[in-house]
Amino acid sequence: AAALLRGVVGADGVLLHEPGFFAVLPALRRVVPRVLCCAAGDPVLFEELRRRGCEAVEGVPSEADVGRWPAVMLLEDGGPAAWRTRWESLVAAWISERLEAVAPGALVLMFEASDAEALGSLLVDLLGPAVGRPCGAGGSGGGVSAWV
Repeated sequence: AAALLRGVVGADGVLLHEPGFFAVLPALRRVVPRVLCCAAGDPVLFEELRRRGCEAVEGVPSEADVGRWPAVMLLEDGGPAAWRTRWESLVAAWISERLEAVAPGALVLMFEASDAEALGSLLVDLLGPAVGRPCGAGGSGGGVSAWV
């Protein structure tokens, strides 16, 4: 969990999804003032999070709401197709929002992949439209760089 936290320490809020919420959530709560747990449509998990005193949403946040989170951690125990189905449009909206606001952000994602090319392909699809795009509404800024 410590390696995953490096990118989000210093953020004032994190949107988090992880299987069971037992590994990353406890560590995040020690270093980030606000963690919103996303149960991703699982009502049993949502109720468990509320019982544990967590700020939680039952469904996936809307694309309009995701941009206010400076850090997004979406950890899945399924494969890349499941990750894409659940999170791809949300993350694309988050990246676009961070660019438009010229705001730093941290994105941590995880999925099971026996296909070694899956992560690279996903990152190209997510970041490809943003590479070279000017940051900020005024059209100035450095754009996005990505390394896989």
